[in-house]
Amino acid sequence: MGRGGVVQLRLQLAEWRIVIDEKFGEDGQLAFDQVCEAAGVVLDPSLDEPTDDDSVVDEVAAVRAAPANRAAIRALAAKYPRFAEHLTRALELETLRLDDPRSYTLARQVTAGANERRAALTELVWPRELAKVGENASFVRGLPVACELDANMLQTYRDAAWAQAPIARAILRLGPRDDVDELAASPAIARANELELFAGHAPDADFAPLLARPGVALERLRMPWQPTSIRQLRALPAPAQLRSLSLGDAFEGERANLLREGDLDELSALLPGLTAFALTNLKPHADALRALEHTGWALDHFAIELPAINAPFAELATSPAMRSVRRLELRAKQLTGVAATALATSPMFAELLVLELGTCAGLAAWLRSCTFANLVALTLRGPELAFEAYEAFAANRVFERLISLSFASVNVTDKAATVLASARLPALRHLTIPWHQLTAAGIQALRDAPWAAQLETFSVLERT
Repeated sequence: MGRGGVVQLRLQLAEWRIVIDEKFGEDGQLAFDQVCEAAGVVLDPSLDEPTDDDSVVDEVAAVRAAPANRAAIRALAAKYPRFAEHLTRALELETLRLDDPRSYTLARQVTAGANERRAALTELVWPRELAKVGENASFVRGLPVACELDANMLQTYRDAAWAQAPIARAILRLGPRDDVDELAASPAIARANELELFAGHAPDADFAPLLARPGVALERLRMPWQPTSIRQLRALPAPAQLRSLSLGDAFEGERANLLREGDLDELSALLPGLTAFALTNLKPHADALRALEHTGWALDHFAIELPAINAPFAELATSPAMRSVRRLELRAKQLTGVAATALATSPMFAELLVLELGTCAGLAAWLRSCTFANLVALTLRGPELAFEAYEAFAANRVFERLISLSFASVNVTDKAATVLASARLPALRHLTIPWHQLTAAGIQALRDAPWAAQLETFSVLERT
């Protein structure tokens, strides 16, 4: 059969796909796609076009030139019907409120779609010379455009190839002998609007050249905190466009870098547009926590890791300045009684929609008394969670609005599963327990829970 005949056959198959979708819905459409893919049939004739740099189609070229650009992704979806539903879902997911039940369903569909289409999407948007790099990329907005990079990898391929790499999120690991200026000049990171910097082997590195690199303005940044970080951040060409900042510390003990009140004052003046702020493995001074009340940031997402959730944090959490927070990630080894009492009626906790909480001593008392009014997603991280905490959770009616419940790295037992099954969870649609000590009896107890029939996702690893 000539090429014209092949094209006509693929067009006909594409029409059948539409009919199957109308008759049998998404499951039928997915089954049809899988049969075609297994047979080596590409539904969209344009997918069979050569993808050398000189002949790449305009929509693919646009994504390579601006991998974070939503308009470019929409154009790609329109060009390739095979990926349209997946990419459209990924873009829609960004627009949904955290308390929209569809956002949790859509998030799982986007993840599944990325896994199913990984090879085809990588082949489509990545230049052939960088195929191996693309295979290891993770997904942002439905496309494999987040890459871990280091100096050796950047030197392995030509700059001309990196200039075509669709990297929207660059995760850069620095070594002790790396030339930061040389890394900053690489075209690989010029189109990224998200930058994550790790320097465990070069903790005193000066990141200013990377922050000042030419190209797209950064919207999201993760970097180690150092005494010189404010100076480095001043190298940003467009600091007002930064929306998310995550600060960490590679040091412990005497070399630990403290975040102080004056640092917060300078950060808020330099970065007025932040809506997400994270302090990970970084010990903020008590005065720095209090200074967060006066930054002027309208934070939607706040993450912090502390030795203990104590009075200074409770004071921050009860501040009107934190009322805007809708997503909180909180990790500590201990929750003091004073803090538990204050947090039970905190305005910030009352308005939260999503909470990711590290398990810690004192958690049960707080779970029993907290007064969430709007919480729709709760993740508890382990490794240990006292049995009393499960009882407190099951007894507190404020969790009735939960749509998503996850026990990440928590050692759930059969006894705990029985208590969870007794909880009143009329809105629950997604349950995730990836690591546990459950036997078949414990898993069955969860399957027999009054709320189990309404679940869209029951993700509990069954042991064999």
